Amino acid sequence: MARLRARRALRRWALVASVSDTLRMKHMCWGRKQAFGPNGSNLTVRARHALGYALVVAGAWSMVNPAWAGCASGQPTRTPMTRYIIVKDGKIYDKKTDLTWRRCSVGQKWEEPRGCVGAISQMAWSEALSLASNGWRLPTKDELASLISPTCKNPAINEKAFPGMELNKLWYWSSTKSDGDAAWNVGFWRGTVQACYSWFANAVRLVRRGT
Repeated sequence: MARLRARRALRRWALVASVSDTLRMKHMCWGRKQAFGPNGSNLTVRARHALGYALVVAGAWSMVNPAWAGCASGQPTRTPMTRYIIVKDGKIYDKKTDLTWRRCSVGQKWEEPRGCVGAISQMAWSEALSLASNGWRLPTKDELASLISPTCKNPAINEKAFPGMELNKLWYWSSTKSDGDAAWNVGFWRGTVQACYSWFANAVRLVRRGT
C-alpha cells in the first residue's frame, strides 16, 4: 500500500512538473526583466524560474478574474488623457514623447464610435518587424514602455487612449533586440519589460515619430 501511494504521488508530481514546464515555455520570457513602480521608477532584476512560474500563475489567475482589473483610485497616473491628442482614423499623438500611436493593436481596426474591433493578432518578432511601412514601425523598448500606467493592471495602460486590449494577449513586441535569439517586449498585465525568445507569438502596436 505504501509503495502504491508513493507511485501515485510520483505520478502527480510528474504531471505538475510537466504542466509547469509547458506554461513556462508557452507564456513566459526568461532573462533580464524590468519592472515599473507606482511612481514610474525603473527596477531591473534577474528573473528566476521560480519567480517566473509564480508570475505565470498570477497572470493566468488574474486573466480569469477580470474584477482584478482597474486603476488605483486616488493615485496620480503617469499616462493621463491630457498627455494625448486624439487624431482621426484611430491614431493618437503623445505630446510627451512626440510619437503618434495606432490606438488599435495589429489585427484590429478602428471604427467610429465603437473603437477597436476585431481580434488582436499575435506573431513572431521577425514578422512584427516586417510590418514597418510608410513611417509606421515597431516601437523601441523605451517607447513602448512609455505607455505603461503603473497604477493600473490588467491592463497597465490608459484604456481610454488605447481601447480594445485583450487580457490573454498583453505581451507586446518592441524592436529592441536582446541577447542571443531574443527581443524585448512589454507585458501590459502588470507593466513589465522583459526579454523573450523571438519566435514566441506576441501582440503588436505600431508607432511613428511626430504628428
